[in-house]
Amino acid sequence: MSLYNFKKIAVVPTAKDFIDIILSKTQRKTPTVVHKHYKITRIRAFYIRKVKFTQQNFHDRLSRIIQEFPKLDDVHPFYADLMNVLYDKDHYKLGLGQLNTARHLIDNVAKDYVRLLKYGDSLYRCKQLKRAALGRMATIMKRQGANLTYLEQVRQHLARLPSIDPYTRTIIICGFPNVGKSSFINKITRADVEVQPYAFTTKSLYVGHTDYKYLRWQITRADVEVQPYAFTTKSLYVGHTDYKYLRWQLDVVVFYNTVYDVNVADLQKNYSEIPEEERHDPIPEFWEGHNIADYIDPEIFDKLAELEKEEEVREAGGMYAVPKIELDETMREIREITTQIRHNYLLTPNDSNRCRYLSTGLSVDMSETREAHFTRTVSRSRSRSLSAPAAKRARTDRTVSRPPRDTQGVKDVAMQKRAKKMAHVAIAKKTKKMGLKGEADRFIGTKMPKHLFAGKRGVGKTDRR
Repeated sequence: MSLYNFKKIAVVPTAKDFIDIILSKTQRKTPTVVHKHYKITRIRAFYIRKVKFTQQNFHDRLSRIIQEFPKLDDVHPFYADLMNVLYDKDHYKLGLGQLNTARHLIDNVAKDYVRLLKYGDSLYRCKQLKRAALGRMATIMKRQGANLTYLEQVRQHLARLPSIDPYTRTIIICGFPNVGKSSFINKITRADVEVQPYAFTTKSLYVGHTDYKYLRWQITRADVEVQPYAFTTKSLYVGHTDYKYLRWQLDVVVFYNTVYDVNVADLQKNYSEIPEEERHDPIPEFWEGHNIADYIDPEIFDKLAELEKEEEVREAGGMYAVPKIELDETMREIREITTQIRHNYLLTPNDSNRCRYLSTGLSVDMSETREAHFTRTVSRSRSRSLSAPAAKRARTDRTVSRPPRDTQGVKDVAMQKRAKKMAHVAIAKKTKKMGLKGEADRFIGTKMPKHLFAGKRGVGKTDRR
């Protein structure tokens, strides 16, 4: 039976959930009604109780987290070393230490604001002091979000660790990668350790139990391949890893690998299809997920030489030479006419500009009559009186060229369709069955007016009561 049960550690909530739990508990467990006409001592006691209750809940919850997590100085050295390898001892201690500091800060905040609340002179002032106190406590906890998340991950990982009894007979199997440690544990115990032909398959700690001569043995398969060497010097605590000592104590063959004896299976020596001098070449069988054999042809160089010779013969025979086009008399005339047309087409703009410049010198100089407004157009006066104002703005050329309003500010057809769709959605939100109430909707102010439905009916008219 394991000495430590890490599954009993309570869940560590996130910073947001932590604040919500405490504040909702304060709202549920403390009085909620206070009036300004109460005696001032009663108002002070009301808000002091809320501040103290919140502080005590924060204190208890943080204390529970700090106490339930194992302390590296108090646990068995095996677990201390294991947690150091898995979670980093410095990071782990820092996370718990910062929660402890947050607990003291919350206590000091409550102490300061309780002192201020004792001198509150009105309900409003006491309420604001209470609000500031709870806000500062929540801010302190909000800054612990990263620590709480880290500790929750550590808690989940600790709960998944196998039950290891550091005080029973234990054999730790460690060695170089891909030498059969996991297979050995699967053979002698019921531990289901994943076994693959490649290295670094086992990424966690595995424990199996076996019986030998009516004695219970605990077989530990250390986690990630490089880290087991941290345990090879712990024979005083976690069992014996000395091969000679085990041979002297037991009549059982122990699977053992020394650090200096690299026992890696040489699979290439059985490649009978490859010559013996080429079996250990550094060229890999697989490269970036591709089989090298699929891309290598043993006759590739001979085929390349044949292709080069064939290409030389083709070039010598003029296969790639561009044939010369012979032009007849008609094609020559067409090409000459085309060249002349292109030349005239380039000269035409220059000729028109030159004619415009020549004609300006022959006309009347109007530069001095700029203020005479000769070019102002006379507005149409037959359809209305000269004294009557125009009913509408006269349509100008600019009005004709202006695009419709629904297409202004839209760069293309797709954007125009999207804008229309958004407009339809906005209109539908107001006009559909469960939409907003508008002017056209039927409105009944009072379903049953009092003056029409109260009293008894007399002998007179029945349209009024």
